[in-house]
Amino acid sequence: MDWLWLVWLGIAIAFAVVEVFTLDLLFAMLAVGSLAGMIVELADGPVWLQIVVAAVVAILLVFTLRPPLLRLLRRGGSKVRHNIDAIEGLHGVVETAPADGPATAKLENGETWTARPRANTPLSPGDRVTVVRVVGATVEVEPAAKES
Repeated sequence: MDWLWLVWLGIAIAFAVVEVFTLDLLFAMLAVGSLAGMIVELADGPVWLQIVVAAVVAILLVFTLRPPLLRLLRRGGSKVRHNIDAIEGLHGVVETAPADGPATAKLENGETWTARPRANTPLSPGDRVTVVRVVGATVEVEPAAKES
């Protein structure tokens, strides 16, 4: 039993290797718990105490340290566009294009916006357009690329 600390070290290394592939911080906390069990072994603690210490340390770390670390690692991770940023690039159809007023376009998300052509190209009802930019409550549009 003099070499039991090597078993704890082996378990900790195995957990660390698994953590490298999962990147979820769960196995890292279990590895630290195993190292705590190894420390109790090196201090000549009984096997039951080693197991209890390893389990308690791992559980405490999983529920106290892991959540804030995950939040820290995942902040800024979402590249999903929201709100006005999500409007750019949408396709739509020109609904109205009066000669003396602003045109309106119904976008593929179901919203109807005041539309203004990006260049000085006239808009006609039924034209397929793509939103290039949002300026206030108006979308700048350009003719949609022809589908092949």
